[in-house]
Amino acid sequence: MELVVGSENPVKRRATERAAPEDATVLAFGVDSGVSDQPRGHAACRAGAENRARRALDASDTAATHGVGLEGGVATLEGAFEGTDGRLWLVMWAAVTDGDRWGYGTGPSLVLPDVVADPVREGGELGPVLDEYLGTAGIKHGEGAAGVFTGGASDRTSALAHAVAGALGPFVTDHYR
Repeated sequence: MELVVGSENPVKRRATERAAPEDATVLAFGVDSGVSDQPRGHAACRAGAENRARRALDASDTAATHGVGLEGGVATLEGAFEGTDGRLWLVMWAAVTDGDRWGYGTGPSLVLPDVVADPVREGGELGPVLDEYLGTAGIKHGEGAAGVFTGGASDRTSALAHAVAGALGPFVTDHYR
Protein backbone atom coordinates (compact mmCIF):
# COMPACT_ATOMS: atom_id res chain seq x y z
CA MET A 1 0.00 0.00 0.00
CA GLU A 2 1.38 3.39 -1.00
CA LEU A 3 -0.38 6.36 0.57
CA VAL A 4 -0.02 9.92 -0.64
CA VAL A 5 -1.09 12.63 1.81
CA GLY A 6 -2.54 15.78 0.30
CA SER A 7 -0.44 18.18 2.36
CA GLU A 8 3.18 19.07 2.93
CA ASN A 9 2.51 19.73 6.63
CA PRO A 10 4.82 17.30 8.49
CA VAL A 11 2.20 16.77 11.20
CA LYS A 12 -0.26 15.35 8.66
CA ARG A 13 2.40 13.09 7.18
CA ARG A 14 3.43 11.79 10.63
CA ALA A 15 -0.22 11.20 11.53
CA THR A 16 -0.67 9.10 8.39
CA GLU A 17 2.54 7.18 9.09
CA ARG A 18 1.27 6.33 12.59
CA ALA A 19 -2.05 5.04 11.29
CA ALA A 20 -0.75 3.22 8.20
CA PRO A 21 -0.06 -0.50 8.09
CA GLU A 22 3.58 -1.41 8.84
CA ASP A 23 4.39 -2.26 5.22
CA ALA A 24 2.88 0.93 3.79
CA THR A 25 4.85 3.73 2.17
CA VAL A 26 3.71 7.26 2.96
CA LEU A 27 4.46 10.21 0.68
CA ALA A 28 3.31 13.81 0.92
CA PHE A 29 2.18 16.01 -1.95
CA GLY A 30 0.88 19.53 -1.41
CA VAL A 31 -2.55 20.16 -2.94
CA ASP A 32 -5.25 22.76 -2.46
CA SER A 33 -8.05 21.80 -0.08
CA GLY A 34 -10.65 23.77 -2.01
CA VAL A 35 -12.02 25.16 1.27
CA SER A 36 -11.15 28.27 3.26
CA ASP A 37 -7.97 28.51 5.32
CA GLN A 38 -10.24 28.24 8.36
CA PRO A 39 -12.89 25.65 7.54
CA ARG A 40 -16.07 26.16 9.52
CA GLY A 41 -18.39 23.23 10.10
CA HIS A 42 -18.15 19.50 9.62
CA ALA A 43 -19.26 19.70 5.97
CA ALA A 44 -16.41 22.06 5.05
CA CYS A 45 -13.84 19.94 6.91
CA ARG A 46 -15.05 16.76 5.24
CA ALA A 47 -15.05 18.45 1.82
CA GLY A 48 -11.50 19.68 2.39
CA ALA A 49 -10.35 16.19 3.39
CA GLU A 50 -12.04 14.65 0.33
CA ASN A 51 -10.54 17.25 -2.00
CA ARG A 52 -7.05 16.71 -0.59
CA ALA A 53 -7.32 12.90 -0.87
CA ARG A 54 -8.64 12.96 -4.44
CA ARG A 55 -6.23 15.65 -5.63
CA ALA A 56 -3.21 14.00 -4.02
CA LEU A 57 -4.01 10.67 -5.64
CA ASP A 58 -4.63 12.32 -9.03
CA ALA A 59 -1.50 14.48 -8.86
CA SER A 60 0.89 11.83 -7.60
CA ASP A 61 3.44 10.75 -10.16
CA THR A 62 4.18 7.60 -8.15
CA ALA A 63 2.40 4.29 -7.91
CA ALA A 64 0.29 5.58 -5.03
CA THR A 65 -2.66 3.31 -4.34
CA HIS A 66 -4.52 5.58 -1.91
CA GLY A 67 -4.95 9.29 -1.40
CA VAL A 68 -5.24 10.63 2.14
CA GLY A 69 -6.79 13.97 3.01
CA LEU A 70 -6.85 15.62 6.41
CA GLU A 71 -8.68 18.81 7.29
CA GLY A 72 -9.05 20.45 10.67
CA GLY A 73 -11.42 23.26 11.46
CA VAL A 74 -13.96 24.59 13.88
CA ALA A 75 -17.64 23.84 14.30
CA THR A 76 -20.56 24.40 16.58
CA LEU A 77 -22.59 21.48 17.78
CA GLU A 78 -25.89 23.33 17.99
CA GLY A 79 -28.58 21.08 19.36
CA ALA A 80 -26.29 18.05 19.58
CA PHE A 81 -26.68 17.82 23.34
CA GLU A 82 -27.31 20.11 26.27
CA GLY A 83 -24.60 22.66 27.00
CA THR A 84 -23.07 22.86 23.51
CA ASP A 85 -25.07 25.77 22.09
CA GLY A 86 -22.83 28.63 21.10
CA ARG A 87 -19.57 26.87 21.95
CA LEU A 88 -16.91 26.56 19.27
CA TRP A 89 -15.21 23.17 18.92
CA LEU A 90 -11.99 21.98 17.31
CA VAL A 91 -12.89 19.27 14.78
CA MET A 92 -10.91 17.22 12.26
CA TRP A 93 -11.74 14.93 9.37
CA ALA A 94 -9.79 12.36 7.35
CA ALA A 95 -10.74 10.87 4.00
CA VAL A 96 -9.01 8.02 2.18
CA THR A 97 -9.73 6.91 -1.38
CA ASP A 98 -8.38 4.34 -3.78
CA GLY A 99 -10.08 6.19 -6.64
CA ASP A 100 -13.30 4.21 -6.32
CA ARG A 101 -14.09 3.64 -2.66
CA TRP A 102 -13.94 6.05 0.26
CA GLY A 103 -13.24 5.77 3.96
CA TYR A 104 -13.85 8.50 6.55
CA GLY A 105 -12.79 9.15 10.09
CA THR A 106 -12.81 11.97 12.59
CA GLY A 107 -10.44 12.83 15.36
CA PRO A 108 -11.34 13.91 18.85
CA SER A 109 -13.31 17.13 19.22
CA LEU A 110 -12.83 19.55 22.06
CA VAL A 111 -14.38 22.82 23.05
CA LEU A 112 -12.25 25.91 22.52
CA PRO A 113 -11.98 28.43 25.36
CA ASP A 114 -13.63 31.78 24.64
CA VAL A 115 -10.28 33.61 24.65
CA VAL A 116 -9.44 31.71 21.46
CA ALA A 117 -12.94 31.00 20.13
CA ASP A 118 -14.01 34.66 20.06
CA PRO A 119 -11.28 35.85 17.64
CA VAL A 120 -11.89 32.77 15.46
CA ARG A 121 -15.63 33.54 15.39
CA GLU A 122 -14.69 37.06 14.25
CA GLY A 123 -12.88 35.62 11.21
CA GLY A 124 -9.48 34.62 12.57
CA GLU A 125 -7.71 31.38 11.74
CA LEU A 126 -7.17 29.06 14.71
CA GLY A 127 -3.41 28.50 14.24
CA PRO A 128 -2.43 32.19 14.10
CA VAL A 129 -4.93 33.08 16.85
CA LEU A 130 -3.34 30.42 19.07
CA ASP A 131 0.15 31.64 18.19
CA GLU A 132 -0.78 35.19 19.16
CA TYR A 133 -2.45 34.07 22.39
CA LEU A 134 0.47 31.83 23.42
CA GLY A 135 3.31 33.93 22.02
CA THR A 136 4.41 31.05 19.78
CA ALA A 137 5.04 30.57 16.07
CA GLY A 138 3.78 27.68 13.93
CA ILE A 139 1.78 25.84 16.61
CA LYS A 140 -0.14 24.00 13.86
CA HIS A 141 3.10 22.34 12.79
CA GLY A 142 3.62 21.00 16.30
CA GLU A 143 1.32 20.21 19.20
CA GLY A 144 -1.59 22.16 17.76
CA ALA A 145 -4.75 23.09 19.62
CA ALA A 146 -5.23 19.46 20.64
CA GLY A 147 -1.96 19.54 22.58
CA VAL A 148 -2.50 22.97 24.08
CA PHE A 149 -6.02 22.32 25.34
CA THR A 150 -5.39 18.82 26.69
CA GLY A 151 -2.31 19.82 28.64
CA GLY A 152 -0.19 17.63 26.38
CA ALA A 153 -2.26 14.47 26.94
CA SER A 154 -2.87 14.52 23.18
CA ASP A 155 -1.34 16.48 20.33
CA ARG A 156 -2.23 17.32 16.75
CA THR A 157 -0.35 14.34 15.30
CA SER A 158 -2.04 11.76 17.51
CA ALA A 159 -5.48 13.36 17.09
CA LEU A 160 -5.13 13.31 13.30
CA ALA A 161 -3.72 9.76 13.40
CA HIS A 162 -6.97 8.56 14.98
CA ALA A 163 -8.93 10.19 12.17
CA VAL A 164 -6.71 8.52 9.54
CA ALA A 165 -7.01 5.15 11.28
CA GLY A 166 -10.78 5.39 11.03
CA ALA A 167 -10.64 6.40 7.37
CA LEU A 168 -8.28 3.52 6.54
CA GLY A 169 -10.63 0.96 8.13
CA PRO A 170 -12.41 -0.03 4.89
CA PHE A 171 -9.05 -0.62 3.21
CA VAL A 172 -7.23 -2.58 5.93
CA THR A 173 -10.03 -4.82 7.22
CA ASP A 174 -12.64 -7.04 5.60
CA HIS A 175 -15.47 -5.69 7.74
CA TYR A 176 -16.66 -3.13 5.18
CA ARG A 177 -17.06 -5.39 2.15
